[in-house]
Amino acid sequence: MPELVVENIHLKYGAVEVLKGASFSVDKGRIAALLGPSGSGKTTLLRTVAGLERAYKGQITVSGKRVLDGENKLDLPAEKRGLGFVFQSYALWPNRTVFENVAYGLRLRKVADAEIKRKVNTVCEVLGLGHLQERFPSQLSGGQQQRVAIARSLAYEPAVLLLDEPLSNLDAKLRDEARAFLKELITREERAAVIVTHDQIEALAIADSIVLLNGGVIAQEGSPEDLYNRPRTLFTADFIGNNVRLSGKVVQAGEGFATIDCNGLRVTGRMGQPKSPGEDGTAVCRMDRLGLASSTGEDTVEMHRSTSMFLGEKWEHVFRLGEHSLRVLTEGPVDLATAPIRIPRESVWVF
Repeated sequence: MPELVVENIHLKYGAVEVLKGASFSVDKGRIAALLGPSGSGKTTLLRTVAGLERAYKGQITVSGKRVLDGENKLDLPAEKRGLGFVFQSYALWPNRTVFENVAYGLRLRKVADAEIKRKVNTVCEVLGLGHLQERFPSQLSGGQQQRVAIARSLAYEPAVLLLDEPLSNLDAKLRDEARAFLKELITREERAAVIVTHDQIEALAIADSIVLLNGGVIAQEGSPEDLYNRPRTLFTADFIGNNVRLSGKVVQAGEGFATIDCNGLRVTGRMGQPKSPGEDGTAVCRMDRLGLASSTGEDTVEMHRSTSMFLGEKWEHVFRLGEHSLRVLTEGPVDLATAPIRIPRESVWVF
């Protein structure tokens, strides 16, 4: 049975419906990422699970215990839901030591002093904070402060850990390290976790399942591989990954593929929905799957190179044909003024 079950959540701010029937679940040792553009409802959904926002319809169950039932007016307060919450700002007490910050939730629950010391020592050792317990937040790095916030949430052994963009305050290198650490920790501790992030790379890397929201509705839920390789909607295909989007008329369709003419540039891709010749169509092409071809042929188009940029590990080139542009990555520099660009149909979706 899943550790967290969220069913058909509806929430309004005044007359504005912010969540319109969101549902998902998370098992022990698994991470679900709530992903979506600004205003999609991902943070509101996390806060609703936490008990910080009130839904008027839907149910939430934690470890088999119903904590929210909108229709029956059941809405347990946050402190009675068995959840740990890590805020984006970390929300550490600046005038309290690491030990005191981590112990805070235990003291609220009136845990005995000896048990508090044992639990704080245990969780601090797990998170590499054992030697920092007497320091204040101002004496810690950003990564250490993040670990203190996580330790505080884990100390009272919650069934589910909720994290609101916990890595956004870290620099790029530290964020990569913290991402791996967090995934390993949750798996090892066998916690269920829900993380809100606006960074799709972070969601793809850390999550076992992604809940992609758009306008308060779940556009698609599934594994990172599902959303990246098998998008079911134009929104999902366009939002996930680094893409080129082209619009035009369908000129051919059959056997699961459709070809669209985008004002002189023809692209073939998998049909994300049934299409017929003459209909409008939009193609979404994964930029990382585009490449230079040795010669013209199927799924290639001759284009003019307008500029090139060195990115360190790779080169990025901008190729143009009329009003259209494609960005192509290569291992080394390219001197050609024009070149055939391969747009593999297996990495294109047509909606």
